[in-house]
Amino acid sequence: MPTNRSNESHNIVIIGAGSAGLATSYFLTQQHIDHVVLERGDVGNTWDVERWDGFYLVNPNWAVRLPGFHYVGTEPEGYLSKTETIDYLKNYAKHFGAPVRTGVDIDSLEREADGYFLTTRSGDVIRAPCVVVATGAFGVPKTPDYSADLASSVTQIHSAEYRNPQSLGGGGAGCWVGSVGGADRRGASQRWKEGVAVGRERRSSPTSISRA
Repeated sequence: MPTNRSNESHNIVIIGAGSAGLATSYFLTQQHIDHVVLERGDVGNTWDVERWDGFYLVNPNWAVRLPGFHYVGTEPEGYLSKTETIDYLKNYAKHFGAPVRTGVDIDSLEREADGYFLTTRSGDVIRAPCVVVATGAFGVPKTPDYSADLASSVTQIHSAEYRNPQSLGGGGAGCWVGSVGGADRRGASQRWKEGVAVGRERRSSPTSISRA
């Protein structure tokens, strides 16, 4: 427990300015409930730093419906790209004036008698009786154990680190191992095409990308 506590306190602290954190903030704002949204990067940070360049949402644009902010563009049957998704989230936050504080990395969250206290990477302390952790269900990338048995000549990167074919390095035949789950079928298809341009492709695991 910190010895020098900050005087800053809020009724509710939300960790994460993605879709879940912003939607929670929207409803709290509607009820005029004091709160703050803390984000380690910028709004939509995960979409920016953990998605490949060719990423597209699997849901059509007409189905993009965060509370109070539906898609109103000219391509309702299209699919938002990575950049468009980030822009959508940023515009959503601006739409209702979400109290987002960016660049705040939470180092620890601990319980105390009357609530919680959060310690930031910079050493600041924020207290609140209620904390909403909206950081997503899969925030820590997992690499299969068998990856350690692959030859050292095989360059491996996790799918969260993949951006484009250049991420796999140049020359030789390529092999990617990655997810084609419900989150992004179109993006996975694009990634497959990109990999073909690099070399030979093969899918065998949902959690990592490797290049031979």
